[in-house]
Amino acid sequence: MSELRMYVERLFEGKVLTPEMIELKEEIYGNLVARYEDYVAGGMSAEDALEKTKASMTSLDDVLEAGQDSQPVAETVEMPVADSAVEGTGSARAEGSPQPPVQQGAETAPARKHLSPAVIAVIAVAALFVIVILGFMGCNMFVADRAHESYENDQTVSSVDQTTGNGTGQGTSAGDQQGAQDQGQGASGQATPTFSDPEDQAEYEATVAVDDAIANQDVAALQQAVGNGTDTAAFVAELPLGAYLGSAGAPEAQTSFAISYENVSDLIDGDAIERALLYNAVTLMSVYPALDRVDFTVQEEYDSVYDADRYVFDRSTLEHAFSNASNGAIAQLNSSLFESAEAWDQVRDYVFRENFRERQVEFAEVDR
Repeated sequence: MSELRMYVERLFEGKVLTPEMIELKEEIYGNLVARYEDYVAGGMSAEDALEKTKASMTSLDDVLEAGQDSQPVAETVEMPVADSAVEGTGSARAEGSPQPPVQQGAETAPARKHLSPAVIAVIAVAALFVIVILGFMGCNMFVADRAHESYENDQTVSSVDQTTGNGTGQGTSAGDQQGAQDQGQGASGQATPTFSDPEDQAEYEATVAVDDAIANQDVAALQQAVGNGTDTAAFVAELPLGAYLGSAGAPEAQTSFAISYENVSDLIDGDAIERALLYNAVTLMSVYPALDRVDFTVQEEYDSVYDADRYVFDRSTLEHAFSNASNGAIAQLNSSLFESAEAWDQVRDYVFRENFRERQVEFAEVDR
């Protein structure tokens, strides 16, 4: 979800993003999302679950210090002094001769001081942390973005740009330049990672721009579009992916929209495109109450029209999915969702949930 993603980014602000640090960041994000969903599934409100999830990971320094402490401890336990002391004692006695009783304060005592309860406690804490991390990884599958996979496997991060501003929180179109809300300021005010490979940098920025367009959409602007006769093509152009709009339109009284996106940048991660399509379908159905179906055609850059992907989102399917996921809190897709920022943020939260998004896109995808 967007708020947890931003929270994790803030935890890593100022850190050099080596491949190991990037992998740790994605693991922590996946664990926090899993913990948040467990809280929500247990009946906790979304706000309380979010706060409790954040409280469980308040500082990255504790995690890094625990990882650094574990290696020196292992080296301290096996001190060569203990071995030499034992060998020296053994060689000083003839084989088969009587063994004198061990006196208190004997020479072997200092070597045993390294196995103090404090040392054992440090080892136990480090081991417990590793077990918890592995446990969450085993219970939850997190599919990394294509851009992230690329720089995790092939590239290293050369430096971190400490400048701030709207940065990757802006897109190339009116639909990707919504930045009015504080709640979704993706990379705004945070350090932006810089990659050694320019293509990786471009993929990261293009993907984040689409996600920010979803998170930063002004709910007040959506509310104003309800029932005011706004040109449908102009309205769709204000939504995420609006820069690639080829055609869109249907009179408001009709029950379906046919929308095509053309020459969509191949730098944008496929998961981000799916999130944008799901978000746009939900938004259109909420603005136009008579709309029962939204038919998207997506032609990526350098692909022919025959390679275009098609997705058909159905109102009844989406309403059923949202109702089940929210325990009836989101029963219908209509203008009531625009009455407060909190209500619309809850919708956006489900769009950013990986399992929810994958399932709805799977239902909508049309095989060719």
